[in-house]
Amino acid sequence: MEYIRRLVSRILPEKLKSFLLVLIDARVRARFFQDFRIAHQQKSILNRQYPAGTQRLIIFLVPGTDIVNGGIMSIFSLCSESKKLKHIHKAEVIICSLPDNKIFNPYYLRHRENRILRFTKFKNDIEILDLKEALQYFKKLDSLTIHIPELYVGNFMEGLCNKSIMLRDHSHDVTMNIMLQNIRMLPSSEDILNLKKIASQVTCTTAHDQYTSQEVRDYLGCPLHLFSVWASPEQYLFKRYSEKRELLVVSPDRHPSKQSVLESIQRAHPLIEIRIVQNISYETFKQWMTEAKWTLTFGEGLDGYLGEGIFSGAIGFAVYNEEFFTQDFSRFETIYKSHEHLMEMICIDIQKYDNEAEYERYQKRQYDLLCSLYDYKSYVSNITKYYQGNYDYP
Repeated sequence: MEYIRRLVSRILPEKLKSFLLVLIDARVRARFFQDFRIAHQQKSILNRQYPAGTQRLIIFLVPGTDIVNGGIMSIFSLCSESKKLKHIHKAEVIICSLPDNKIFNPYYLRHRENRILRFTKFKNDIEILDLKEALQYFKKLDSLTIHIPELYVGNFMEGLCNKSIMLRDHSHDVTMNIMLQNIRMLPSSEDILNLKKIASQVTCTTAHDQYTSQEVRDYLGCPLHLFSVWASPEQYLFKRYSEKRELLVVSPDRHPSKQSVLESIQRAHPLIEIRIVQNISYETFKQWMTEAKWTLTFGEGLDGYLGEGIFSGAIGFAVYNEEFFTQDFSRFETIYKSHEHLMEMICIDIQKYDNEAEYERYQKRQYDLLCSLYDYKSYVSNITKYYQGNYDYP
């Protein structure tokens, strides 16, 4: 029997194997019909909410998985603000899931998550549409802009080929914008070149000041512009030292020294509750930040685990990283030179700042610096300049 199964697996084409899976596997069948229902809903949304004769379209691409992280929420924020700027760019704005280059892979059919219509782990009112369906619906486009996360540039190209999507068939004016949210995920030269082959113009927008530079623009060979992120203080409930709990919120990032650092903190400060962010909604995360006296990130450093905690009244701990932090952050005692330095000093610094006067003096320094970097008006201005073609590095 096993021999026959392997023989069939080798002989049958992928599409036929996928069809057989739908017939014989109840879980795959249920997923297939749920996907079918969501696809129908997505088509209905297009018909109800958007004119078929639309001439200008902006698409933000997201992975088709119901997750929550800073990158996803940043894209949703950019989409929402772009919708408000229709008087500038004159376009409809939608979010689509990335084209799937594994759609006929039998293993993928068994193990992938369902198609989604909406992200459910943070508050939003934006429906997710299918890229190919959207492009087939908007048949009279004069201008098409697609914002794609840097991490997915290569997969995007594969997905286009798999679904036979030819962007130039839908619009002669195609702009592909790489959303560079993490400089360590900078696309390869080959991927950038491939984007340039299918688009009239390629641009790149960034999330951090530190790598919005001439050097990065020269590597990309295309206009570079700072979008930044909306992380301004008005989004958060600020609590003072006297209102805080003995709580340390820790980022979910992996690091070789993480366990040792947390154990050291627990031994030196047994009254502190340590919570690692994992499998919680964004609203729960914000509540934790409001309650927390301390936050610690093992990630890129200048991220939501640091910034959102500081905006909520916490003191933030991180390791300085010149790829993301501006030089100003190196002056903070709790932004350490290395993970070894963090291990050596964090327990001492918690003790040092665990009194109202010292805590509020130091926390205000961190808070004021973040406020100087992130504010809503500047964020909207950055997005507006992009759609006007007024790039930081043309």
